[in-house]
Amino acid sequence: MKNANFLYTITLVLAIGLLYSQKQANGLNTKVRPEITSKTKLSDNPKFPVNLENAHYDPANNNCPYFSINQNSRLNEDLKASLIDIKTIALSSEISQKILSSFGKYISSDFTTKIFTLRERQQKVSTLKIIPYRINNSGQVEELVSYKVDWTVTESSNNEKLYSSSTFTNNSVLSTGNWYKIGITKSGVYKIDRNFLLSIGIDVTAVNPKNLRIYGNGGQMLPELNSAFRHDDLKENAILVSGENDNSLDGSDYILFYGQATNQWLLDRTHSNSCLDFFHKLHYYSDTTYYYLTADLGPGKRISDRPSATEAVLNTSSTYDYYDY
Repeated sequence: MKNANFLYTITLVLAIGLLYSQKQANGLNTKVRPEITSKTKLSDNPKFPVNLENAHYDPANNNCPYFSINQNSRLNEDLKASLIDIKTIALSSEISQKILSSFGKYISSDFTTKIFTLRERQQKVSTLKIIPYRINNSGQVEELVSYKVDWTVTESSNNEKLYSSSTFTNNSVLSTGNWYKIGITKSGVYKIDRNFLLSIGIDVTAVNPKNLRIYGNGGQMLPELNSAFRHDDLKENAILVSGENDNSLDGSDYILFYGQATNQWLLDRTHSNSCLDFFHKLHYYSDTTYYYLTADLGPGKRISDRPSATEAVLNTSSTYDYYDY
């Protein structure tokens, strides 16, 4: 009986051991593939039609999401990029319709890519912009969920002078003299009189009105691209100063200048943003434009007179289209 019990115990232990070993082997050999899911979600923010995880948003294209990847190269090299090992997922009809209505003009049957190039520390930096949506043969929108970038290097056909450093102002105009900051929230012609100058602390008895100057670059947002134009410093605006010819700032004297608000109407002849010849653009970060006034830099820029038109009137209109937002 003792031998039988011992044999039974050994058999039971071996059976449990084999079962445990089999479970371990099955666990090691099983490969669970994670499910690929969409990262695009509908947005509650009217300025952003959809949200996409880890994406940037292009304000010039109705905040269309995009990915960006940087690649460095030598100054005498050009880079081309192509997407490989692409994996996509078809989006729901609701999200597809939202993307097509918001970004339809920017997407096609293939993923839209574009390369922007700049120079940084004696290297060329190429930025690949990828719009991660395309339209399949069924008219459904697919999202790019996984990919690799294949970079191809070729010798640059451009002379290195094209990548020479830009010239910049050594010192800001604000570094000299006394300055007064004026904020506006609407576009239009603004009037500054003697009382206003007194209220901001200017000694009007010591100011020659011919020396009054106003600087500012308008209220538009700075461009996202480093290659896009932007002013290096504040620019002087042409203004009208009534009563300046006597070199004295009297009670009836005043300044007129045109101020541009942060929200804009922009010309768009290509109709890339609207079916009209212009479109409205909101500033995302500020509602106030600032202009800067000084009287310490000598005679300022003035609005010049232009003669009235002498040609015959060819068309008379009593109505016009008014657009608001």
